[in-house]
Amino acid sequence: MLGHLLLLFTVFSALQLSYARNAPYAMRISCGARDDVHTRPTNTLWYKDFAYTGGIPANATQPSFITPPLNTLRYFPLSEGPENCYNINRVPNGHYSVRIFFGLVEEPNFDNEPLFDVSVEGTQIYSLRSGWSNHDDEAFVEALVFLTDGSASLCFHSTGHG
Repeated sequence: MLGHLLLLFTVFSALQLSYARNAPYAMRISCGARDDVHTRPTNTLWYKDFAYTGGIPANATQPSFITPPLNTLRYFPLSEGPENCYNINRVPNGHYSVRIFFGLVEEPNFDNEPLFDVSVEGTQIYSLRSGWSNHDDEAFVEALVFLTDGSASLCFHSTGHG
């Protein structure tokens, strides 16, 4: 039986100001990508992977109809430490919607569904529960944040499982 390895599929999928004088700010990162990519059908720009503190890039498969059609990912094995983050600088101050998509990749050396906590700006916003990978509506998490220091941090905290 093939196991599964958790991966971070997309970070800052829609980082947008809820109100602003200028056009909305958006930062979409295609985790694991070595180059910027555009996705169909809207030709949406996803920046190459950057600002991460750990993890390993790999090829991806689309785990649900909710996740964006991206071909790469970044996953965080336990050997990378108990906490891995994305620290993004030069973000305009304001209110944002942050979406993080998750997925699984088949890997014969793993037989556990990974579980971990997710925090944004130091506040835990989600805990992946057992069985999450069997439900399309649990393939992502989102949070509303107010940034005042020009940076954003998203962290993944291992619970020691998977």
